[in-house]
Amino acid sequence: MDPNTAEVEIRSLRNLLAEREAALAERDAKIDTLIASNEHLAHQLALLKRQLFGRKSERLPTPDNQGLLFAEEETGEEKENPGPADEPPARVATPHGRRKPPASLPRRVVGAPAPERCPKCGGELRSIGDAVAHRWDWVPGHFEVLEVHRPKCVCPRCPDQGVLTAPEPISFALPKGTAGNGLLARVLIDKFADNIPLNRQVARFEREGLDLDVSTLCGWVRGGAEFFRPLVEAMHAAMLTRPWLQADATGLPVLDGNAGEAKRGHLWAYSDTEHVVYDFTETKKAKEPAAFLAGFTGVLLVDGASDFNTAALGPGVVRAGCWSHARRYFYDARETSPVLADEALTKIGVLFEVEREIAGAPLEVRARFRRERSAPALDDIHRWLLDHVHKVRPRSPIGQAVQYTLNQWERLVVFVDHPEVPAHNNSSERNLRNPVIGRKNWLFAGSEGGARSAAVLFSIVGSCRLHGIDPWAYMAEVLGRLMDHPRNQLMELVPAAWARSRPPPTS
Repeated sequence: MDPNTAEVEIRSLRNLLAEREAALAERDAKIDTLIASNEHLAHQLALLKRQLFGRKSERLPTPDNQGLLFAEEETGEEKENPGPADEPPARVATPHGRRKPPASLPRRVVGAPAPERCPKCGGELRSIGDAVAHRWDWVPGHFEVLEVHRPKCVCPRCPDQGVLTAPEPISFALPKGTAGNGLLARVLIDKFADNIPLNRQVARFEREGLDLDVSTLCGWVRGGAEFFRPLVEAMHAAMLTRPWLQADATGLPVLDGNAGEAKRGHLWAYSDTEHVVYDFTETKKAKEPAAFLAGFTGVLLVDGASDFNTAALGPGVVRAGCWSHARRYFYDARETSPVLADEALTKIGVLFEVEREIAGAPLEVRARFRRERSAPALDDIHRWLLDHVHKVRPRSPIGQAVQYTLNQWERLVVFVDHPEVPAHNNSSERNLRNPVIGRKNWLFAGSEGGARSAAVLFSIVGSCRLHGIDPWAYMAEVLGRLMDHPRNQLMELVPAAWARSRPPPTS
């Protein structure tokens, strides 16, 4: 080969190699930039998620702070305050028994009638004094101390009979506790209706002259939940006999005692026109609602999630879809396809206009309006969907909205033939709003047992709200009646029955 030609080829190859190296260097620089940008965005996303959903404090969760905000302590005893923190450990006095009630609180003496006859011989008894116990209670406006007097008697003829003490004159939900029914009801309502964590309640009680521990309130919450559990189980059983019900779910993190971190749990809300019942599960698998709804036959109104697929396959179950979920897809598509989205929203709006007009109307009126106005509107929506399903990009927001509505169509038209069933599942979403708002305060449940206790108490509060009754008034009364109420007549004390037994409000 000619030396000049070889030199030209070598120079050309060197230039080509330099260009390739430059291109590789440019590519590496771009990769480094993208990696850095990705890490920055991931960091920003993590911060945003933490601000929206996570803990604000940088302290690690421990059993004596956030873990007790929403749950139960596994120990069942009420704890007393330790001595002053600045004293040496050897000189700290450990108090025994119950705390003495504050002298500043008003007192109300409650006496029990003394037993008259000896149960063994029938003779007259001799009084030897009173057994006196104190409870803290709350009535609207202030705290008070209940001074409970129980006469003690002996039988002169039967020395082996021992001391006979009269039973308490009031049925207390916590027989061995220090809380009256009114105070217990307030703690439960503050936590599960007004979303005030227990540590904040303790701070407020202290300002009002009542010295309590978070652990004490945890025990009260656990006891209150077990007290109301039979009522919730009765509502659950009654709900399964209803012709229709609706359901939805949200996340409920639970503190893992082993790892010290929150693990995922789920809170399900089931409701009809009579009851609201919540259920906690560790997973969101389809078997969970299927187990809760075992034996139900009727219309099940839910969104398009696969969580309810197994439950909807049950014998006699008809699955109905939610038009609010379908409408939401089109509303979210307005940014990219405003014309088509507005067309769909206008057509769907006819359905909601009819529903507003027939709200509270008799079933025969609802059935007629839906046949005469909703059915033609549904035909119009269906034609529009079929006309546009192949004209829009499948993965675009408007394409996903069209496809979702078509996939759910058989479920979305069920409400026309069932006038008692709503056209949307908004009520279920409202039922979950209170726990979701509360979750921003207490962040997670302290244990799985605490989450299940919360589901019971959310059920009572949610059912009270469904019927527009004061949850404190309901709880304060039922806490004193449930203990002695026949177990086969529990439905007489559920919020729906309690609301019907109240006199109508005077204008």
